[in-house]
This record gives sequence, C-alpha cells and structure tokens, in this order.
Amino acid sequence: MPWSERKYLAGAWLEGGGDWRLGARWFERCLLDYDAAIHWGEWRHLAGFDV
Repeated sequence: MPWSERKYLAGAWLEGGGDWRLGARWFERCLLDYDAAIHWGEWRHLAGFDV
C-alpha cells in the first residue's frame, strides 16, 4: 500500500477518534513491508507527537 493511502487511512482513523496505537497495531499485522522503526514514528507524527 503506497504511503499516500496509508496516510489517508491513518488520518481518517485519527479524525474519527481512534487511538493511534490501535491503528498502528492493526497496520502492523496487515502490512507486508512493516518496519517498526518507521511505522510507529509515522503514526506518532500523524497523531501530533514529536518523533
């Protein structure tokens, strides 16, 4: 899944009031190219936390 689609889905999840950690865990199980260092940093960034 391209980064733009991941960002869109993550944004929709967060705007809907979803916990960023639950969204990150769901992606962790679904993505074939999962990389913990990159993935969790992206979610923290989208949720508004400093990376």
